[in-house]
Amino acid sequence: MEDPFDSLDGLLKRWNANVGAADLHGNVCGWLCGGKQTKEEPWQARLGLDQAFGSGSNDEAERVLDALARVSWSQLEHDSFAFQLILPNDDEPMQARTDALLSWSGGFLGGLGLAGYQAPADDESCAEFLQDLGKIARSEIEMTGDSEEDEAAFAELVEFLRMGTLMLHLSHNRESA
Repeated sequence: MEDPFDSLDGLLKRWNANVGAADLHGNVCGWLCGGKQTKEEPWQARLGLDQAFGSGSNDEAERVLDALARVSWSQLEHDSFAFQLILPNDDEPMQARTDALLSWSGGFLGGLGLAGYQAPADDESCAEFLQDLGKIARSEIEMTGDSEEDEAAFAELVEFLRMGTLMLHLSHNRESA
């Protein structure tokens, strides 16, 4: 079975899209965590995704985006905290994985912004996560050269983003319930 990053990235490359798989997934997840639903018309246009797909057929792109949003929403809602960032697999070079992590972070912030998300005034954890996320998205991560240390730091960042995303999602749902 092909991994989600490779599948999505392959489609985006075939379509000559001006967005990468990690950035796209971050963008959609930010939109969802920001309180917007994919049932809103036209949600892809609001995210700027209608212009992103180059030679991809609109119908095929819409199906892929809808599937990506449905799977992401399902993971965000799942009681087992099943949400996973769509990033290159562990076989890819660390620099490619790190670049994708930074792209995911920037896409997530963009999706949150387009959704009009604002952290609840009484929730310092969400505000702190957003500040840290902004720092990560603007960072240039340098490798130490120690592959075990780099892998551990990368895994820690992925888990931080994963749990922070779930926290924002749960916080918004608590606020709007």
